[in-house]
Amino acid sequence: MAFWLQLLPAFTAGFLESMKLALIASAVAFPLGCCIGVGRIMPIPVVRRLSDLYINLVRSTPIPVILIFFFFALPDVGLKFSALACAAAGLGLYMASYVAEALRSGVNAVPTGYIEAARALGLPERTVIGGILVPQALKAVIPTLGNLSVDLIKNTSIAYTISVVELTGTAVQQVTMLAKPIPIFILAAVGYAVMTFPTGAGFRALERKFKYR
Repeated sequence: MAFWLQLLPAFTAGFLESMKLALIASAVAFPLGCCIGVGRIMPIPVVRRLSDLYINLVRSTPIPVILIFFFFALPDVGLKFSALACAAAGLGLYMASYVAEALRSGVNAVPTGYIEAARALGLPERTVIGGILVPQALKAVIPTLGNLSVDLIKNTSIAYTISVVELTGTAVQQVTMLAKPIPIFILAAVGYAVMTFPTGAGFRALERKFKYR
């Protein structure tokens, strides 16, 4: 216990860095993913093709490759960002492709009668999609969005590949200095549990409140 208390200041800083990274990446992933998901169902062929291209390209690229691209390639064209910003952007863009796919599956779950009734009433397409289809689809995929949020929190550990000292990065540094991997990574696992358990519980509460019928 005394050993863990000794590590607590360093792990608190790493925990906060992981939280910050997850929140920023979520702020990128969910709005962007919804926009791309809507693009896949728009009655405009070029928009649908571009949305498909984005999803297929990003999902076929490993996260470390995306992060390394942002961190090392962008400075070559005069765009310099902090390691945290590169990690947040890379994780956000990657997870956005999964949010878009989740939204598409939610759209498929919406009864066609809703859409046919809206169009029969003469509502404009933007109202049909933005006011009826997307809200109903989001209700249907709340559990999936919860899983993606938990995955995003765990994927923040990959940010250490571009020198972001988050929770996993802190654990690696402490193992290098103290050579006690088991208690150190137990503490890191506890830190991730503290982030992921409330996130999962929050989405389960949302699922119960907005249960799709």
